[in-house]
Amino acid sequence: MTTNYQLAGALALILFASASSLAAQATGAASFRVFEKGALVGAVNMTLSPTEDGWRLQGSSRIAGEVAVDIPNLDLHYDKAWGGRFMTLEMKAPDAAIVHVAVVGTVTRTDVVRSTEARFRSSSVSPDTIFLADRAYGAYEAVAIRLDGLPAGADLPLFVAPLGETRARVEAVTTERVMTEKGPIVAKHYSLTEIRERPTRVEIWIDRGRLLRLDLPRAEISVVRSDVLP
Repeated sequence: MTTNYQLAGALALILFASASSLAAQATGAASFRVFEKGALVGAVNMTLSPTEDGWRLQGSSRIAGEVAVDIPNLDLHYDKAWGGRFMTLEMKAPDAAIVHVAVVGTVTRTDVVRSTEARFRSSSVSPDTIFLADRAYGAYEAVAIRLDGLPAGADLPLFVAPLGETRARVEAVTTERVMTEKGPIVAKHYSLTEIRERPTRVEIWIDRGRLLRLDLPRAEISVVRSDVLP
């Protein structure tokens, strides 16, 4: 017979394994090539580093395509369990704006500043929300970190700045062999559905807890780590 003590011990082991997975990240810089309809159109660079109270993802992107994207600074701060705390997005194209987001408990303060106006709003969020912004593909680094180890059927809260929070559901998890410049690796492949104006499919590949590849099929965009061979 399974005792309450045994159940508590098993739950503690699961929680410990989950926390260890989140803590053991491969820190440092990662660069990505961006493809639109199969053509190379730009690059994304991101750096993951530990902080005193959690993690920081900072980077930039410049993309030329049907919609030009110029983000000189994307700065994301997370707590030790990878709950979003602060976000700064400086964008020059397709919209010249600076977006700041701060999460306090279950409430956000979002500021959007343009040359001609400043707007402020608050909204309710999950305390473990993940920051995203349209066309800021480097933000999916945090999604990859949080996905690592989750099973099909799990879901994640996503705060799409400045609009508000939605969810992503894990539809399937597989493993795939991917060829890199240093040889083959085995990557985890997550198929997600994001709840947007209409359900949106997102494909994410993970290597050692970090983003390896992001596919947005509807937009025909692929963001691929630079050492992955075509």
